[in-house]
Amino acid sequence: MKKGEWKERSIYRRIKGKDIYIVGIVLGLDSEGDVVMDAIKFIRPDIIALGVPPEGLRGLDAVIKGKVKEVAPSRIEVAYARHLNLYGDVS
Repeated sequence: MKKGEWKERSIYRRIKGKDIYIVGIVLGLDSEGDVVMDAIKFIRPDIIALGVPPEGLRGLDAVIKGKVKEVAPSRIEVAYARHLNLYGDVS
């Protein structure tokens, strides 16, 4: 990743006096963590929003409530990670 790459992969808007940055990443690819950290260090946001699908929210809710200790990845997530691995290390 080159320094500032996040700028090439982001959208910026000013809405109701607030600066909004949307940074596009590839979910699960380890190298994307560097892109996100670079953006966070530059922007220094007050709030960060993450895109989490409904099934991910249900799993997080179950872990937070202590219903389960760990949520196993679905078959689709395993297949996605296997194919994503062709492009680098996967988290």
